[in-house]
Amino acid sequence: MVLPLFALVTRIRIQGLERLPRTGPAIFVANHITEIDPVILGIVVYRAHRSPRFLAKGSLFRIPVLGGILRALGQIPVERTATGGGSALASAEDMLRAGGSVIVYPEGTLTRDPDLWPMVGRSGAVRLAWATGAPVIPIAHWGTQNLLGRYEKRPHLVPPRKRIQVRVGEAVTLPASAEAEHDARLLEHATDQVMWAITAELEQIRGPKPDGRLWADRTVPARALTPRGIEKEE
Repeated sequence: MVLPLFALVTRIRIQGLERLPRTGPAIFVANHITEIDPVILGIVVYRAHRSPRFLAKGSLFRIPVLGGILRALGQIPVERTATGGGSALASAEDMLRAGGSVIVYPEGTLTRDPDLWPMVGRSGAVRLAWATGAPVIPIAHWGTQNLLGRYEKRPHLVPPRKRIQVRVGEAVTLPASAEAEHDARLLEHATDQVMWAITAELEQIRGPKPDGRLWADRTVPARALTPRGIEKEE
């Protein structure tokens, strides 16, 4: 039902779909622009003949009907508590060890970058990769903000169809887990590698990023932030 509906209101162009592994464990990581991103990314993964499985905010599972649907589809709730994140990662790890795939938004929320570039990520995807040996596949997309504005409730369904571009990159080469397991700096570096891999694919869609930084301030809405971030490593 979802695919025909979105075919009516969007034109989704996917480059590099062949880079999504058809079988075996895999961690798909993507940029996060607006709340409708998971639907589009789910369509991309489905076209690779895989079942989309997300790490999703725990609050969604408490919504009547929607929560039941999410559980039935095997989605993984992430609770924003001291222990909730660890429980979600354990569930995702079990899924990967069983040969499944997991979709992760490393930013953990909508990007706060005023120009909607990826911002500094969280380390969950890297931890999963080190624990399971699963490859980390970067996916970038652009155009979902035209279908559903950030923090809006109603999608823009009137013609013309909204153009959405997606690029799938090569698996990210991470430091060996044996070296990095207990090294906070290596964990941070590996997480930055993941975010820059996503950014590199987004640059292929949008053009070069105007600066060499990842946005770092999550505390306030993007429009109120002062530009600062983490320098890109050469």
